[in-house]
Amino acid sequence: MIFLDVNTFLSEKSGGIKTYHLAKIAFFRKHPEHRYVVVGPGAENSREEIAPNVLRVRIKGPKATKDPRGYRLLLNARALKRLVREFEPDVVETGDPWLSGPMLLAMRRFGLRVRMLSSFYHGDPVRTYIRPWAARRFWRAPLAALAGKIFYALQRAYDLTVVSSREMERHLKSMGVRVALAPFGCPEEFLARGQKRALRPGEPVRLVYAGRLDPEKGTDLLAAAVPRLLDWGNVEVTVLGRGSREERFRDPAWLACPRYRAVGYLADRGKLLDELSGHDFLLSTCPWETFGLGVLECLALGIPAVAPSRGGAGELVEEVAPEALYAPGDLHSLLDALLRVMGMDYGRLSERALQTARRYGSWDASFERQTELYARELSAREGESA
Repeated sequence: MIFLDVNTFLSEKSGGIKTYHLAKIAFFRKHPEHRYVVVGPGAENSREEIAPNVLRVRIKGPKATKDPRGYRLLLNARALKRLVREFEPDVVETGDPWLSGPMLLAMRRFGLRVRMLSSFYHGDPVRTYIRPWAARRFWRAPLAALAGKIFYALQRAYDLTVVSSREMERHLKSMGVRVALAPFGCPEEFLARGQKRALRPGEPVRLVYAGRLDPEKGTDLLAAAVPRLLDWGNVEVTVLGRGSREERFRDPAWLACPRYRAVGYLADRGKLLDELSGHDFLLSTCPWETFGLGVLECLALGIPAVAPSRGGAGELVEEVAPEALYAPGDLHSLLDALLRVMGMDYGRLSERALQTARRYGSWDASFERQTELYARELSAREGESA
């Protein structure tokens, strides 16, 4: 099959989306029976042949952030249309709902032949951005309702929307969207490093947050929790990541505490693996994770997590220990969940974390499932049209 994968949010410094596409590139390099073309914005138009059957295309787009290696906007519809015509893909997968998805839907509406147009649901924009925006001003509610209605109508226009968690599957089905479930996998190096862990007798419990430091990731809750956790005296707190709230986590009073560290963004996966491996629990604060890749990576290392009782991250954590769930956005509930899991049999929690991650398997196993899913969908569509 020929796959054309388009994502406005693919950049050198994007997090889970970059991880997803790099893992997909690695998978298709080992499968020359398929052709894989991944498209995102860049500083200039360029093509990079990664393997005879794998091509990365960058379409010149304006910066969306001050960082030249950060996000850019994919706005050139003509260039995208030319790529679809050039490669004649069996599957066009769009990974963002804002630009490339609507552009491709419009192109098809006006005659561009696309055998299958799918949307991979990497984010949950209505519940993550639109509804919180509306909640801050009463007059915004009608606008948010209209925006949600338009968004889900567009989502129903795809041939298929692929999701990575059962929670997202249930939510989109309730909105009338045609959905297929394809859970993510985990990097092999994390699975290989996994081991049943034990706490250090007499030493502080080591907690880590790893992810973007932006409001939609629940980092305001994290900021409220840090001073309370440092007051406990028996924990160490490490914050990994960058984002709009990054300076908040460089509070001089926190940094003066020897049990607190703000590490910043670690682009090197090996360094990230080493850093995560030195901790006992992961703190997950985002209530709208569509999967919770960072949670799965820690589980693969044998590191249990606490998470909100909502979204993909909560779904993963519930498989390990329902006691580790807390009410989204609730500081007292988060602290109570931490106290509960810190009082449990840590070795057993670590073992359950490993078992859960191994059930999801590697990225290669995940993309095998996804490729088979698309093959079945294409076959079924051809049968219906025969």
